[in-house]
Amino acid sequence: MDDLSQLIQDRKESSDYYTVREGLITEVQCFEAIEALGNRIFAIKAEIQKKLDAGVDPNDQQLQAMVIAGQQIHQMQAQVVNDVCARFEVIHPEFANPDADLLRLKRPYWDWYRDMYQKYYHRPAPDIVE
Repeated sequence: MDDLSQLIQDRKESSDYYTVREGLITEVQCFEAIEALGNRIFAIKAEIQKKLDAGVDPNDQQLQAMVIAGQQIHQMQAQVVNDVCARFEVIHPEFANPDADLLRLKRPYWDWYRDMYQKYYHRPAPDIVE
């Protein structure tokens, strides 16, 4: 348990993170980035679907550029989530069954997200499909 606590503390104190390099220092700033990137992904997916519904060839260069942009934005969002988990004592959302020791030291990502959503928007988070 002491080794785990030390590892968590070392990660928390490190400044070698994408979010830190990009000026996202606080939990709120990271949450804002996750939200903004998620909204952009949602908008790109809607545009792609609209083009496909209109009969645009899936191999169309413009459509493919939109797909690539969506993938890049998703990768940036995933990096912010990874950093949040390392920097702010949060368990990564892909870690399905954390043990009791880890749960004493960190909180699950979706709990963190719900808390941040409540603080940021001043209303409960919508239902989240995990």
